[in-house]
Amino acid sequence: TREGIPTGVLSVPTRYIHTTVSVCSMKDVESTIQLITEAINSL
Repeated sequence: TREGIPTGVLSVPTRYIHTTVSVCSMKDVESTIQLITEAINSL
């Protein structure tokens, strides 16, 4: 019916996500935080 709520997904590239220890770049984390912050501020 196309009456749903628009949604989106952001994720941080991560290695070994389904193990006890995941690895990701802190620069990727910081960039994702910046992207989310700017997206929220633009609403």
